[in-house]
Amino acid sequence: MSEPKIDFAIITALKDERDAVLNAFRLTTKHRIRKENKRTYWCGRLKLKDGEFYQILVAQSFDQANVAAALLTNDTIHEWNPGAMLLVGIAGAASEEQKPGDLVIGEHSYYYERGKITPLGTKPEPYTIPANFILSDRIKSLPKWKTRRRRPDGTTVSPNIHSGVIAVGEKVIADAAIRNNLASQHRQIKAVEMESYGFSLAAWQSFSQVPHLVIKAIQDSADASKNDSWRQYAVEVAAAYAKHFLRDRPLKPRNPPVREPLSGDKRYQLIFDNFAYGYVIPFLGTGITPSIYINLASQLTEEVGKELLEEEWDSSDRDNMRRMLIENLIGLPSSGCHYLTQDDSTLSPIIEEPNDPLEIEQALILAKMDLRFLSQYFHLGKNTPVFYKRLRKLTNTMVIPLDGETKKLYEFFTELPQRARPKLIVTTTYDNYLEQAFSLSGQPFDVVFYKVDAIESEDGRKEGMFMHQSYDLDKESLKKSLPIKDRDYKLPVGDHPIILQLYGRWDDNFVITQDHFNDLLQDLQKLPTDLRKILAENSSILFLGYSSNDYELQLLVDRLLKEKILTKSDVSRSGFTSWLLHQCQPGDIKTAIWEKRQTIKLIEIQSTWIDFVSNLKTAIDQKIETRKRKAG
Repeated sequence: MSEPKIDFAIITALKDERDAVLNAFRLTTKHRIRKENKRTYWCGRLKLKDGEFYQILVAQSFDQANVAAALLTNDTIHEWNPGAMLLVGIAGAASEEQKPGDLVIGEHSYYYERGKITPLGTKPEPYTIPANFILSDRIKSLPKWKTRRRRPDGTTVSPNIHSGVIAVGEKVIADAAIRNNLASQHRQIKAVEMESYGFSLAAWQSFSQVPHLVIKAIQDSADASKNDSWRQYAVEVAAAYAKHFLRDRPLKPRNPPVREPLSGDKRYQLIFDNFAYGYVIPFLGTGITPSIYINLASQLTEEVGKELLEEEWDSSDRDNMRRMLIENLIGLPSSGCHYLTQDDSTLSPIIEEPNDPLEIEQALILAKMDLRFLSQYFHLGKNTPVFYKRLRKLTNTMVIPLDGETKKLYEFFTELPQRARPKLIVTTTYDNYLEQAFSLSGQPFDVVFYKVDAIESEDGRKEGMFMHQSYDLDKESLKKSLPIKDRDYKLPVGDHPIILQLYGRWDDNFVITQDHFNDLLQDLQKLPTDLRKILAENSSILFLGYSSNDYELQLLVDRLLKEKILTKSDVSRSGFTSWLLHQCQPGDIKTAIWEKRQTIKLIEIQSTWIDFVSNLKTAIDQKIETRKRKAG
């Protein structure tokens, strides 16, 4: 099998520039390639949509300045034959128009050092190399980019983006008069630095004339005040913007898309077998519909912020207001990373790309923490009816229609053959999209959901309980909910699927505060015996829409195991019979926790959830058809 072709090679001059690029593209030492008696490179993939990807190569020159940049660019072209190249890093401002932290896109590299020395003085012969037209055009048409990175001045505003000429020489400029003189030579000069010319010349003069582009962030003003106070921010924002640019797919990928090889992948065979016999119980998490919870957290932040901070609340600066709110409510240090500090920025993933699975996961983690803590404050001093009345006022304004792609995921469960259809589907979401899918398909289903503060105990304490809505076959709709007063409550197991909403539902008292979640863990002992039997006897659980870093899920699974509602599989005898499908990057500790302590296998999927369940449906159909042929 041939090696993937390099789509983009990213050239850097300095170690901190290289480290920022590696961090942005999540490349580590395992991606490092050391060529025999040659340079060191880092190679990995940037996932795009529909299975497409860019093969990314990163390299750092031996030294600063144009000669080193040209040599590295030339070596990279000859060694790897990349489809295109980017130079990413930092530069000095050419005038007061460019501020530290701003981005500059180099449409031309203007080399000002060339000239002729005569008795009458030096006659300059500047030389200009243009960037690739297609890449330059693509970057101008990018969607608006926002970053939540905290700047050295304490703000989180996104940087201004300038396109123009970059002045390139062989010396570091730290003199305003020299800088201004350079800027006067061309009205479009936006930045000054030392590598763009060598990089551009080597790419432009290569036999294949490799498409190239320069992306630089302003570190300082190139005058006597020159210092490194903005340096770290500048290298990070340049790398992040380069990733944002590539995520927009400026060029057609050179490698074929990666499709999820379900049919021939041994990791999925037991899932197919168990699904085909109706033994799998799906657990659906918030990752299926992340926008709901991220938006709810944002709305709740606004509501609590206005109430707590009053006149200080400024909706135009949401990030700073959010940070101030968390500090007021929890104090410092907080029990979780509710916001990202400047010092942690190189170590923590930053939300930059809304469609990236890892960044969606981070947004969900922050949203969940905010929901728990902010709703806890929101609940203080308010009785339950008033609390949920105000919450519903928020949720009613959140009109989030179910998009076509997510709708297909829920329809998957309604389209399964009768034999393969799960007896029980468990969700830890608040929405009713799964119910909608069953209703639209005309198929019967029952709902069991947890209700917070549903009854009052003998000591006057509010307690939660499970509720049941049965399906009315005549009216083809759900009946009024009834309380499940004891574990012997009978449910129509086997007649049609039962949806268990562990966190409750929008239209009732759902689990949102930390106290609610703690109560739910205790109240799992109240789960009806009929459901406990299904979970215990069918221990093949398939977790979809969860992260391996989901601490609440770990607590929930631990409690279910302790209550013997779930049972551990005998891995040594039968292999894993429960799985958590994810799109994140779990570490060794997380993997050990899931696989050794809870005997749940972690499997990364390369495609979208929609592609995965579509392929899963096909595989299950084929498995059932094969079984029928053998039986006949």
